[in-house]
Amino acid sequence: MNNYQLPYCRRILPRRLLAAATALLMPAALHAGATLHFAGPAGGPELDFEKKVCDQWAQKTGNKVELISRPNDTTAALQTFQQYWSARSGDVDIYQVDVIWQGICAPHAVDLKKYYKDDEISQYFPRIIENNTVKGKLVSIPLFTDAGIFYY
Repeated sequence: MNNYQLPYCRRILPRRLLAAATALLMPAALHAGATLHFAGPAGGPELDFEKKVCDQWAQKTGNKVELISRPNDTTAALQTFQQYWSARSGDVDIYQVDVIWQGICAPHAVDLKKYYKDDEISQYFPRIIENNTVKGKLVSIPLFTDAGIFYY
């Protein structure tokens, strides 16, 4: 992860984790001692960083975050998530999903608009929020935003 991204991630990621936790474990997430199960990145520096942020959040709130391993391959990760969802499994509380999975995730997600103020949502690119909204339901909040570059 580039150094210029770290201040943004330190500030935003804990808020997103808290919002997701609150949405998924109401009211348990509001009380110290709750354990959240987070299917985040498969590995690498992103996993190390998110472990650190989750530990900081856990110390602040008195809750615990268990990182659930997931396949590195995005297709395999989606298949794993779909197995959890179809089984209505409580094994995972927070899923890190790909930007193109919103329609697939929507039936299994809570509406995050309930947990974000309009001024918080307005900090994101409108098209991303539009992409992450399915039939009026805000399915996910971006963990990060990037763009591909085409060279020729």
